[in-house]
Amino acid sequence: MIEKVENPLDLTIDQVEMLVAELQLDFDTHSKNLPEFLSLEEIGISTTLKTRNGTSGTYNLAQLKLLKAEMLDPTMNSIKEIS
Repeated sequence: MIEKVENPLDLTIDQVEMLVAELQLDFDTHSKNLPEFLSLEEIGISTTLKTRNGTSGTYNLAQLKLLKAEMLDPTMNSIKEIS
């Protein structure tokens, strides 16, 4: 069974790409500054967004990368439309 990546705020591909770029920068910066015995994972870099109407959603870097891939893959998009 194919599982869709959660997108509670129905972000567009442009919004996802912008968030990936911002969170990737944070991930890269903080990964370099950690002691050798610690590591940072993409799931640990996240942001919570709140819309003007009060709806909020939390996205992590790993989730956003999967969401971007899903949005850019025509096969996945057609499967989403069928289901």
